[in-house]
Amino acid sequence: MPIKKLRKRSYDKKTNSWTDNSEAKLGRECEVIIKSYNIANPQWTRTLKDSPDWMQLGFSIFDSLKDFSFVYEVFPSASYKMLENENVKYELCLNEFNSGVKDMLDASVAALTVFEFVNGQGCEVGGDDSLGTIVLPRKILL
Repeated sequence: MPIKKLRKRSYDKKTNSWTDNSEAKLGRECEVIIKSYNIANPQWTRTLKDSPDWMQLGFSIFDSLKDFSFVYEVFPSASYKMLENENVKYELCLNEFNSGVKDMLDASVAALTVFEFVNGQGCEVGGDDSLGTIVLPRKILL
């Protein structure tokens, strides 16, 4: 979801806590946590009026699905980073990917991420700002 106003909190991973600050910043808290742990570089969520069309489309899709308990937001580049040193074996039938291979691989990693999360291997970050969470395939080590 778009942010209603700029964020006035920062995250300290050493203390696993939030602090108030005077500088207003873009981004949802789930994105801040992912960036703080150097898992991925988010494209910071903006206010609705300042968001590009692709973000606005994502907001509308999320809004239409928000009442379904089985919908999760994932961040494929964060999943790639968390899984890069593991020997994760899942079979993908790549010959069915006609075009957009990167998008299909991202979708496959997204499915793997949700599978790992619902089976207790991952974690969910953010949410205290009521702007959603992001599901990761592994727990963040504090």
